Amino acid sequence: MPEPADGTPSDALQQAAVELIGAARSFLDAAEAIVRDPGTLRSVAGGVTGMLKVMGEAFLAAPGRAGSATGAPPAPGEPPVERIDLG
Repeated sequence: MPEPADGTPSDALQQAAVELIGAARSFLDAAEAIVRDPGTLRSVAGGVTGMLKVMGEAFLAAPGRAGSATGAPPAPGEPPVERIDLG
């Protein structure tokens, strides 16, 4: 368990790093459990495949998907992405 921080920025950064490492360990433990069990791996892979199929179908069915935010296709010779100058 990490020691309490005294409020300095370096302590806050250190605490955040410790929490990130803990989260990464938890993620890797879960990933290892999925990979070690073939049934779970098949189930997860099937779920992801199904989700990607639904997303792909929704994307292909979207009106004006190659055009602008209004759904209209870009004019001939116009780039498909609007560039906004922030500087």
